[in-house]
Amino acid sequence: MVTATLPFATEASFTKSYTDAATHNSANCGDVALTEVKFSVLKVPSVSISSQDGRLFQKNLRTGLRQFAPAAPHALSVKSMLRVSP
Repeated sequence: MVTATLPFATEASFTKSYTDAATHNSANCGDVALTEVKFSVLKVPSVSISSQDGRLFQKNLRTGLRQFAPAAPHALSVKSMLRVSP
């Protein structure tokens, strides 16, 4: 399940079986073909960084995220700057 690796995501799934029984000639072709198709819809929650800029950074994000990153070699990832868990 995808939701095990994406916290707070929701997933809806169902499986539909299809056969060629309506048009299959078993005398000529053997067994009826069976195919199962799984349909899944995944809803992943999103967070707007711009709506949280004051709480996270005490600055305006209109000039971008680079203003918060330290100079190399101590560069940070965007995830660590946003305090997002892996």
